[in-house]
Amino acid sequence: MTTETNAAHAASFSVAKTAFESTNVITEESEDKIKELKESMNQSELKVSNDIKSLAEDVGLSCEATDTPDEIIAAIADELEAQIDDAENNPQALSTLMGYYSRLNSLDQQLDEIYCRADEMFSARDMYTVKNREEFGF
Repeated sequence: MTTETNAAHAASFSVAKTAFESTNVITEESEDKIKELKESMNQSELKVSNDIKSLAEDVGLSCEATDTPDEIIAAIADELEAQIDDAENNPQALSTLMGYYSRLNSLDQQLDEIYCRADEMFSARDMYTVKNREEFGF
């Protein structure tokens, strides 16, 4: 190889290396943001899970440590339906149960939003990975 060819290869390598490093910086920044979002979502999910467990106790259910929030929500819904059937002629009891049911719907929606944000976050991370692979032929 000639000196000019070596210089051209070195310049090409330098450009590719700079492009790769700048993409990795974006990816590292994105990963940091993803970690922050994940920590925030974990805290949100923990709060919602605790609120769900509290509601379960309010309606007379006990939860196992292995119960998922979705399982607890389903158990609360079943229990509320049974209690509503039993309280047909008691307006005060029905009002209390409807309040529980309203809390249950709110917590279920909050949990769905957390799961949706998690899916979006992981999709964004996957997009960066695919983009980097395509851009640099990995």
